[in-house]
Amino acid sequence: MAQDGQDVLTPLIEGIMAQVDGALTEGLEPDAAAWAERVYRSTILPWELRFAVDDTEEMRRTRVEIVTQDLLKALGSLTPADRWDFVLHRYYLTNLMPYSDQALELAERRFAGDDGDVLAGTANQMRERIRGIAAEIEERAPQVRDRMREVVSESLLDCAYAAGETDLMSLRMGAEAQSAHRALAGRCASCGRANPEGSRFCNNCGKSLEGSQA
Repeated sequence: MAQDGQDVLTPLIEGIMAQVDGALTEGLEPDAAAWAERVYRSTILPWELRFAVDDTEEMRRTRVEIVTQDLLKALGSLTPADRWDFVLHRYYLTNLMPYSDQALELAERRFAGDDGDVLAGTANQMRERIRGIAAEIEERAPQVRDRMREVVSESLLDCAYAAGETDLMSLRMGAEAQSAHRALAGRCASCGRANPEGSRFCNNCGKSLEGSQA
């Protein structure tokens, strides 16, 4: 991330951490608590706030408030063991999502008519990275493996579809292909992208979906 972007995100991240730190680390062993704090600052919150760089000040405040309240709500009733699993799941999901999003984009390009042979090289790179993360989960965090299985499988199927190895679409790619039939939170008024039910911000451009019509 460019330094300007980091300068924007750092105070937002620290503001969130100041409010959630106790809830995030309560009951964890010191090493686990330090790791949880570190990955939230370095990995998880930068991903969740990735669109904030281009936000207005008002939108940044709104985004920070939503992220903070959602996190406090999720952590509120967890036991220390469940809290640790929650952090692990969010960490690995955050590491996976950039590659998963690229895999879906490649699948969309093939569906739109791009040549699978042209897309195959990039799709294979994404597949190897996704498999690498899946292998790390298997080795270091098997307790979150089942929660990660669907997104890993969908991402790998998108890679295979993008590379022209199969005509079988992932469920999410099938949903993209039949977007008129999906239950949607709203179509983004800024970029026109349809977003899944429950979305508060556009998955494409990051703008608020408040007031968008399905």
